[in-house]
Amino acid sequence: MKKLLLIIMMTAALNVYAVENKDCFKENIAGAEVYVCSVKDNNLNTKILVTDNKEVIDYNKKVNPEGVSKNKHNIMIIKKGGNNVLVDTGYPDTINTLKSVLKSAGLETKDITHVILTHGHYDHIGGLTENGRAVFPNAYVYINENDYNYFCGTGKTDDSMKKTVENSRKIFAPYKDKIKFYKEGVIDEKIKEIKAVSAYGHTPGHSLINISDKNKDLLFVSDLFHIYNVQIKYPKTPVSFDTDKKEAVDTRLNIIKKYTGTNTLIVGSHTPFSIPVTWK
Repeated sequence: MKKLLLIIMMTAALNVYAVENKDCFKENIAGAEVYVCSVKDNNLNTKILVTDNKEVIDYNKKVNPEGVSKNKHNIMIIKKGGNNVLVDTGYPDTINTLKSVLKSAGLETKDITHVILTHGHYDHIGGLTENGRAVFPNAYVYINENDYNYFCGTGKTDDSMKKTVENSRKIFAPYKDKIKFYKEGVIDEKIKEIKAVSAYGHTPGHSLINISDKNKDLLFVSDLFHIYNVQIKYPKTPVSFDTDKKEAVDTRLNIIKKYTGTNTLIVGSHTPFSIPVTWK
């Protein structure tokens, strides 16, 4: 595990893909045009790491001396056969950047047919609405039911969630008749190549998004990592945003174990790169 970070960095440098710029990756997978693009440079304070392990604390200070992790904020676009899929939306204040990214893929917001949400945190759903209106008027919104219930308060919630629930309900309101729930596996039969991978812990329904064919495999790991250069080396380190820290750690360990040594391309919402890497 300790050698993994160095190997990942070397792999990222050696692998060459078709990219439009440093913040956007493009590849053809499963007959689809797949884009991974950043809508924001998003520096996260490393104080979100939850640990009293001196080795982890010292390593974090070494690799993040300014106390921040300099990340991208990535979304994914998949175009296939008239289906235009957006994975996550970013924040309200990144909507204009998102529109520019869509334009570079030959799309406008009205062209999006599917919005797949990896989970219900504000930085992933915030771009759904603008001034109370649907940004993607022709899209169905897909989310794991566990997360929808948690963030929209349809299940049991405590007082600390009141504001979050209120905001989430407002964001989802314009799509009230267009919300669909997904579980592990195929999300929509129209695009069977896109599958959800359950990765609970960060949130109750946190999911990864996979698209693959017999030659290529891309896994969008969403919020599996926040402080990537620390958590890839010390994956047992949760962050304060994790709703179930033990489950989040177990999930991260399982995903790393499953995909290390494979040719699967890996990129996340908060990784410091938009061009995927492989875990060799």
